Amino acid sequence: MALFAMALKFGYDDLETIGADAVVDGPDDRGCDVIFVDREQGIAIVAQSYVSTTSKAAANAGKAATLRQAV
Repeated sequence: MALFAMALKFGYDDLETIGADAVVDGPDDRGCDVIFVDREQGIAIVAQSYVSTTSKAAANAGKAATLRQAV
């Protein structure tokens, strides 16, 4: 989901290549699912993604806390 959001926000086309370089999701990710540096646009993307099986207005507040810790 994070890669899809990146494509929508920043207009990326080649998500397979970006995903191979940027996705760090796993049991040892320390609260960070994506780290990507785009030198052409001069930005760094640090993201935590969340997919819910039920409809919710927002993710658990702990997700923001773990992302802040990762940064």
